[in-house]
Amino acid sequence: MTNEHPAPAPVAAPESPAAVPTPAAEPPADSAPPWGDDFDAARAWTTITNLREVEKRVTTERNDAQAAAQTAAEERDALRRELWTERAMRTHRLPAESLRFLFGDTEEAVMEAAAALAGMRTTPPAHDDDGGTSQHSRPAPALVPGHGGSTLTRFDPAAIARRARVQ
Repeated sequence: MTNEHPAPAPVAAPESPAAVPTPAAEPPADSAPPWGDDFDAARAWTTITNLREVEKRVTTERNDAQAAAQTAAEERDALRRELWTERAMRTHRLPAESLRFLFGDTEEAVMEAAAALAGMRTTPPAHDDDGGTSQHSRPAPALVPGHGGSTLTRFDPAAIARRARVQ
């Protein structure tokens, strides 16, 4: 017996839609062009160049704003770290020389470093109630009614009145 059916022809793989040429859509002869009847090539080119300049300017402004934002963020982070170290130094009564040993990415890390540094202290910290000898305390004011704070001269209203009458 012979085979009456011929062998099927190999099937070609379908081409991708992008590879298949599409016939150009031709507008009907009686319709107007899509850009209108009053198209001016010089005006179109001027518009394109102006838009390119605006795009460059906007891109430059955006880059400047991003750089300013980055600088502001870095400055903010530096100020936060400074605040954290100041708080830690005040909380643990550390001297200013210990500032270089306080570092960390969070306030908790800085506080832990300050606590560890304060734990290494060999002498107890000076207290604020010791008469103002602590470096973190303010001098105690000598407040006396009728006294300006200077211990050199004493306030004498009668002497002031005599001097005023003489002049």
